[in-house]
Amino acid sequence: MPRTTGHDEVAAEYLAEGAIAPIVMIRRGPHKFIHSPADPDQLFDLASDPHERVNLADDPASARLAGQFRREVAARWDLTMLDREVRQSQQRRIAVSDALRTGIQAPWDFAPAYDAPRRYIRNHRDLADLERMARYPPVDRRAPSA
Repeated sequence: MPRTTGHDEVAAEYLAEGAIAPIVMIRRGPHKFIHSPADPDQLFDLASDPHERVNLADDPASARLAGQFRREVAARWDLTMLDREVRQSQQRRIAVSDALRTGIQAPWDFAPAYDAPRRYIRNHRDLADLERMARYPPVDRRAPSA
């Protein structure tokens, strides 16, 4: 399939939540093609169908275009290998997560050497005390005499 010049093309992969198999997409010019081994192909003409309501993937009039996109997907991605690599990565991350739940847990984010939650304004301090501390010169804590 001839490629257009410029930036009117996007190729994307989705392998996260809700995907039981890799999902890939090519958007070129007015056409958007979505392929997943687990689902039927989808082909949309975004110029005439911007809300993607009419799937042209099985339309005989779009058979040539759908075939070109299918061949390009096959040439661009090895979906079997991609699926295997994602599942292996998930298994490794589960093993690391299980290992990190044992022993003494430490946060992964930066923790300063001083007690930061008590050094700055937090909910544990009374608002009147915070206001008194913020004033210069300091305000006497004693109540004014009548």
